[in-house]
Amino acid sequence: MAELGQDIRRLTNLAYSKAPQDVKETLAMEHFVDALVNSEMRLKIKQSRPVDLNDFFLSNIIHTM
Repeated sequence: MAELGQDIRRLTNLAYSKAPQDVKETLAMEHFVDALVNSEMRLKIKQSRPVDLNDFFLSNIIHTM
C-alpha cells in the first residue's frame, strides 16, 4: 500500500507540477482512495479524515502496532 501511495504522489506531482503543494496532497489522497479495491478500507480512510498520505500512513502504522 505504501508503494501505491508513493506512485500516486509521484504521478500527481508530475501531472500538477504548478499546483500548490496542499492541492497536490489533496488530489493524491483522493486518487489513492479511488485506487483502493477494498470498500471497507476506503470507508476507514475517509472516516479518519487524514490530511495527506503521510498522515494516513502514520495513523495506519500506529493502529497496527
